[in-house]
Amino acid sequence: MYGGYGFWSFKEYITFFDKATGQWEILKTSSEYIPPARWKAVFQLINDKLYVLGGRSTPKESDYKDLVLKDIFSYDFIEKKFINLGKINPKIPLKHSYGPHLTIKNKKAYLRRDQIVFFDFKNDSVTSFFQKNLFEGIDLQRPAFEHLDTIYYLKKNKKTSLLVKFPIKNLNNINPTFFYMFAQKKVYSEIIFVLLFVFLFLFLWTCFKLFAYKDFLKESVLFDENKIHYKEEFHLINKNQYKLIKQLEKHNQISAIELNKNISSKKYVKSHLTSLRANFIKRINDIYKKISKTRLNLIEELQDPLDKRYKVYRTTKQVLEKESFFTFLFKI
Repeated sequence: MYGGYGFWSFKEYITFFDKATGQWEILKTSSEYIPPARWKAVFQLINDKLYVLGGRSTPKESDYKDLVLKDIFSYDFIEKKFINLGKINPKIPLKHSYGPHLTIKNKKAYLRRDQIVFFDFKNDSVTSFFQKNLFEGIDLQRPAFEHLDTIYYLKKNKKTSLLVKFPIKNLNNINPTFFYMFAQKKVYSEIIFVLLFVFLFLFLWTCFKLFAYKDFLKESVLFDENKIHYKEEFHLINKNQYKLIKQLEKHNQISAIELNKNISSKKYVKSHLTSLRANFIKRINDIYKKISKTRLNLIEELQDPLDKRYKVYRTTKQVLEKESFFTFLFKI
């Protein structure tokens, strides 16, 4: 055990019971780091290491008596050194020991009237099972032990004590509460979990957008200021052709009068403008047919449904301005 209380002081060393002498002896160490003195610590011996959590003490710099300590450390019997493991999670339900304690399936367990708390030092976890009168009437001054998956403890009575057995399988009927043992590890694990979640979300979003971008490139007629694209093919276009395709993307159709202004700023007779429009539309359709390997036109000429005297021009296929994958990735 580490620490203890006697002669009006808390101890800061390990003592062990020597069966040869029948006495408690002090363990000699070569450790530079010595943990603060304490008593009633939560502890467990695992192979060649003694783990110690919390406990109570009166620090020299404090006027308060018997404060709960918030550290955890281990002692390596091979290296003969103490190792500071950090601070304990303030949310764990037990930070110092009192009452019976025992080892169940390699975990240290502490019994209270309404609760049993398991400490797993190897896996940084604390598990609490709470239920009103779970160990009703337990004598906290007497020991308990486990045998064949059954806990035995002493129950106070008016005149005597009763030996009570508690099947460990009864804990299956209680929903446990889990805690991280270390304060810092809890914070780090939450941060890591959030980062992993964000990374996974971004990864899945990128994959989704990648496939969507491929469909975007595959199914649409794309254009920029210099080229018109379809699938893996493209062709150069001039400023007037770009201006028309841009207008058709925004408004789906354009009137003959608007197209005339786009083609030329000069005033021509109606027949000449009709010829210019026809040649202009034919060149764009020829470009589309060349890159799409089809006989269909990209732009068709129709009568204006509002006024049969005029013509309008519409696209037969969706036209979109080409954007980079990075822009497409963050587009909702």
